[in-house]
Amino acid sequence: MERVYIFDFGDKIKAGYSTNVQKRLRTIELSSGVKAKQIYSVAAGRKKEKLLHSWLDNRLEGEFFAFPFTDAKELLDKIANGEITDPPNQPVFPIKQGHMSYQKLFSLMAEKGIKKYDLRKMGISPTIVDRLVKNSDVNTSTIMRLCEILDCQPGDIMEYVEDEAGN
Repeated sequence: MERVYIFDFGDKIKAGYSTNVQKRLRTIELSSGVKAKQIYSVAAGRKKEKLLHSWLDNRLEGEFFAFPFTDAKELLDKIANGEITDPPNQPVFPIKQGHMSYQKLFSLMAEKGIKKYDLRKMGISPTIVDRLVKNSDVNTSTIMRLCEILDCQPGDIMEYVEDEAGN
């Protein structure tokens, strides 16, 4: 039977999932040389284990946490009973979409009398120039090279533009 367990090792707990909790405990005790002070488990699957992990603070490594055993036990009970169904502190805000605009680049080039063709002579490939014209993604090494050519900062040649709703 699937179970989510908590083992108390005094200074830390281990929260995990197993179909054989006693065997899992023996394996951990033998490999670590430390005996568990308390164990607790409930009938639950991997989804509830992941939910428990999301609620436990102070992850040490893997499935070990610096978290009080009694608090972890209370959390696990609430998760198993369906009182807690979502991870904590999930941001509830719309994710905005946008893109980089290189219009500032072409304005600065015009001010300095540099043509798109001149960029090719300076090591910027026609494909990259085309990507800039189309406001497509380019590598930071390209941005760095453009800043060297134009003696400017990245904010002088590009800006983030939020897409209109529905685009």
